[in-house]
Amino acid sequence: MPLYVHRDRRSLVGLVRNDIVALVLAADGPLVVEDGAVFFADSYLNATPLERTLALEQLLIHWRDDAANTLLHASKWRSERYSVWDCDGKIAFMIERSAAGLLAVRSYGCHVNGFVKGDSRSPSKMWVARRSYTKQTYPGMLDNIVGGGLPHGMTPGENVIKECFEEAGIQVNAANSLHVLKPVSVLTAFMISERGWVPDTEYIYDLEVDASFTPVCQDGEVHGFELMDLATVKTLLLKGEFMPESGLVVLDFMIRHGYLNASTEPDYVSIVTRLHRTHPFPGPCYA
Repeated sequence: MPLYVHRDRRSLVGLVRNDIVALVLAADGPLVVEDGAVFFADSYLNATPLERTLALEQLLIHWRDDAANTLLHASKWRSERYSVWDCDGKIAFMIERSAAGLLAVRSYGCHVNGFVKGDSRSPSKMWVARRSYTKQTYPGMLDNIVGGGLPHGMTPGENVIKECFEEAGIQVNAANSLHVLKPVSVLTAFMISERGWVPDTEYIYDLEVDASFTPVCQDGEVHGFELMDLATVKTLLLKGEFMPESGLVVLDFMIRHGYLNASTEPDYVSIVTRLHRTHPFPGPCYA
């Protein structure tokens, strides 16, 4: 069922699976089901975003702590919120990150391609991270040099600078820094994964680094890094060793830099199209 902020159905913000609809119907919470849609009860019509957030969070915590419910797990609870935007470009409410897939609200992240140029001055190698084996999601899988969700209260630019230092020890865009991030793309995809239904939006950055550079994780979320040639990266991508979002980011990098094109990849048009889907839900405006 579609998820709206209010019964006026102006702001479509998510999709609710039938099994989640059943939980909403059984709960005494802020969401109601009526005429084939889910929305906040009328008592939240003039509520603040924080009031809606706290009411929804109480419902999510109830589901998380219910032993009979396997949709949310305390071990994967992030205590970090994503913003949910309405059709007027304002934040309607926030949602616990690990629960975003339950209501299929838009998720956001920032990813960085760290690469080294070869003799031809084209990218020849890419730094690849292996996620910590204790990560809550996709433990041990391959990842970009830097990548992370975009939490409420931060812009993509602020977030990616923070993630660069935490995940790889890179100080970017700072005075006297040799590392300058280049915003290059935005990817939009709809994924069905262990997290639920995920209408995903990723802000993508390229970061050229010197051949002598070595990333160093600062926050324990990366098991290790390896500098790989692009042929090896492609092989590992085809083997499914990258976490889903990072795999899409790698594909986009290879397309933008000419490593994959219509002459070398039979599914080229389909791949490019699927990397830039149109979501029916409103998104943010940071300008």
